[in-house]
Amino acid sequence: MQRHTMTIADATVIIETKDGFPKTRYRQGTARPPTARPPEELRAAVRLIEDFIARRTIDRSAIARLLPDSPPFHAACWRAALTIPAGETRTYGWLAAAAGRPKAPRAAAAAMARNPLAPLVPCHRVVSASGLGGFCGAMERTSAAAPKHWALLMKLRMIELESEDSYTRPASKHNSRKKALHR
Repeated sequence: MQRHTMTIADATVIIETKDGFPKTRYRQGTARPPTARPPEELRAAVRLIEDFIARRTIDRSAIARLLPDSPPFHAACWRAALTIPAGETRTYGWLAAAAGRPKAPRAAAAAMARNPLAPLVPCHRVVSASGLGGFCGAMERTSAAAPKHWALLMKLRMIELESEDSYTRPASKHNSRKKALHR
């Protein structure tokens, strides 16, 4: 298995291969130093994540090419999430409908929890109808329970990374929650 590490916000991102596809996971803190040069099979994913961090335009089709095709509904959710504009959010219900199963928001949430390429597949842009929801799927578990507060803050920081004005947009249901959690 090939591996590369880098830093986003206050997290270490570990990018590795799994079943021939790149996969990301997060560890709280930046204890691991970044890997100097990514292995060949991870370079495309690393380059795209570097573009995300630098707020450069990312070719969504390049991300889609790195995604597995199964399970089919998960793959449909991952690809549908790619259509959500940077700095905006959508609900799991919206995602389920966009993936072809409008009555399956919980299954859409499960797909986001298994997102192999966060933040490239922007699971941080998908929220529950009643609030932000979690961002624990890609987190490396160091205890039985993931640190949910940190996960929510990480979700907010990802949205913030995408849009400098994400906290100054007109108040909406989701922006109000972001501000309250960010304080």
